[in-house]
Amino acid sequence: MIMDAYTDDTPMFFGKHKGVKLANVPSSYLLWLFDTSEQGKRMFDQKLAAYIKENIEAIKMQAISEKQRRVYERK
Repeated sequence: MIMDAYTDDTPMFFGKHKGVKLANVPSSYLLWLFDTSEQGKRMFDQKLAAYIKENIEAIKMQAISEKQRRVYERK
């Protein structure tokens, strides 16, 4: 584990979701960040990459849930 590792309560420090706790940042956004940085290898913040990698399964499940909710709300 990385010293001072990010947790669900760590606020996002950049972008549209700046100030939002990582647990509340849309999962699809976290997955996009991770995927566009070659699974975190080229991510500019390695603590954020480690947070996503450690929580990847939960983040993927949450992304599925978010997508299903959006589809349901359209009906």
